[in-house]
Amino acid sequence: MGSTLSVGHRERLSYEFDNLMSNPHASLGLLLSVTAIFTLFGGVIYYLLHTSGELGFFESLFRAWTFVADPGTHAGEEGFGSRLASLLITAGGFVSFALLIGLISESVQTKVEDLRKGKNRVLEKGHTLVLGWNSKIFSFLDNLAIANESEDNGTVVILADDISKEEMEDAIRENCNLRGTKVVCRSGNMVCVGDLKKVSAEKAKCVVILTDESNKSTSDARALRTVLALMRGIQSLSGHIVVEVVAKECSDLLELVGDGRVVPLVAHEMTGRLLIQCARQPGLAEVYINLLSFDDSEFYLFPWPEKLGTKKFSEVLYWFDGATVVGVNTKKFSEVLYWFDGATVVGVNTK
Repeated sequence: MGSTLSVGHRERLSYEFDNLMSNPHASLGLLLSVTAIFTLFGGVIYYLLHTSGELGFFESLFRAWTFVADPGTHAGEEGFGSRLASLLITAGGFVSFALLIGLISESVQTKVEDLRKGKNRVLEKGHTLVLGWNSKIFSFLDNLAIANESEDNGTVVILADDISKEEMEDAIRENCNLRGTKVVCRSGNMVCVGDLKKVSAEKAKCVVILTDESNKSTSDARALRTVLALMRGIQSLSGHIVVEVVAKECSDLLELVGDGRVVPLVAHEMTGRLLIQCARQPGLAEVYINLLSFDDSEFYLFPWPEKLGTKKFSEVLYWFDGATVVGVNTKKFSEVLYWFDGATVVGVNTK
C-alpha cells in the first residue's frame, strides 16, 4: 500500500513537472529561478571554502556568477577549497546554460514555425480579403494587380483552410505578376470568427468568397456559413461581400442573409452565357475582354466636384480630358450605374 502511494506521488510530481516544462514561458522562468538559486548557494559555498578569507559575501556571490556564466574563470583559483567550490559551480553552470540556450532556441524555432504557418494577425485596412482558394485565384490576382496600379497599388489578404501559407505563396509567385500589389497569405478556417478577425475582415473594403472546387456539393453551404460569420460575428463590417456560388438557387438565400450587402455570382452560368453569345456573334469576345478586363480603359466612380455646380448630362460628356462619361451613380441608385438622357442634371451627391 505504501509502495503504491509512493509511486503515485512520484507520478504526480512527474506529471506536474512535464506540464510546467511544456509551457515555454513557465519553463524559462523556472530555469532562471533555478540558476539564481544555484548561484546564491554557490556563492555561499565559495565564501565558506575560500581559503584566503579576504573576500566578502557579495564578492563571493559575484565570483559564483562568473563561474556560472563563464566556465574559464575558475582556472585562476588557488587553494583546494576555492578550486573545489569553483569546479562545482562551473559544472552546474554548464547544465543551466545548456538548458537555457535550448529553451531560447526552441522558442525562436516555434515563433519562426508560426510565421511560416501564417498564424499571426494581419494589421491591414482597406484591403481586399479573399476567403478560399481555387484555380481562379491567379487570374483574379492578375486583374486586381492591374487595377491597383492606378490606386497606388494595394493589399490582398488570402485566408484558406485547405492549403498551407507556404504553398499559397509559392503558387502565387510562380503564376502571378503582382505589379507591386502586396499579397498576404494566412491559413485558417474561413467560417471561424476568430480567424476572420485575425485577417482584419472588419477593415476590408471588399470580401470575396471563392467556391470549393474540390467539394462543390457543400461549397454553397460553406459560403452561407461564412457570410453568417461575417454578418453576425464581425462588428462594424465596412466592405461588401462578393460570393461565388455553384447553385443559382442559393443566390436569393445569400442576399437575404447578407442584408443587401452580399453580391452572389453564379460564375459558371455567366461564363456559359458569354461563351454562347460570343460563338453566335463574331467579335463580341473582344468587346467583353475590353469591358471586363483592367487592361487599357477601366470603369471608375468619382464624386462630382461641388465647385462645378450643376451641369446637364450632355455637357458632362465632353467635360473631362482623357475620360468618357458613361453614366451617373446617385444615392437613390447606389448600386447600379445608369445611363441618363442629355437633359438630366448632374450635381451634388452624384458620381
